[in-house]
Amino acid sequence: MSLYINGEFSKDFCLAKLSNLDFSKEGTELIIKAINVLNRANARVKIVSQDYFDSLVKNSEGEGTAVMAYNADLNSIYLTESSLTNFTNEQILASFLHEVAHNLSIKALV
Repeated sequence: MSLYINGEFSKDFCLAKLSNLDFSKEGTELIIKAINVLNRANARVKIVSQDYFDSLVKNSEGEGTAVMAYNADLNSIYLTESSLTNFTNEQILASFLHEVAHNLSIKALV
């Protein structure tokens, strides 16, 4: 599952997913802005299985505690559906912005 449908960013799909998280209007708008930055960077946000996510963070500082993970080679941010329910809104937002920063830092260096 991706926040992209037929290669295009789906704001409506994203808003539908975010609506269950009880973010403030400002928080939701901040997430949409961050996603738009990722869209410009050609990055993808992907919801993956817990097993796949665990393999991504294995032997990393985030093993067992990560909310999201960034893969620079594939220019993608990964999370699980359970991450959206097991972490607080603040943790999800902070993690998302953290992963966005990875993407922007790498783009700036390259």
